[in-house]
Amino acid sequence: MIEEAFSIIKSHNPGLRIIYGGSVNESNIRSLKTGVSGIAGVLVGSASLDADGFARMLDNVMECL
Repeated sequence: MIEEAFSIIKSHNPGLRIIYGGSVNESNIRSLKTGVSGIAGVLVGSASLDADGFARMLDNVMECL
């Protein structure tokens, strides 16, 4: 579903960089970063209020780079 939406958006503006912000959390950040092509970044909302969880999210993303 996410990739389909990205595909539609990119078909209208191929150079557009997309930042995803749909309920990004510690459980899904790795799969979003590695499993969904076209994500330039993520916006973390309420999940960032838990400092330890946010630090684990950063660790997960760093492992993907």
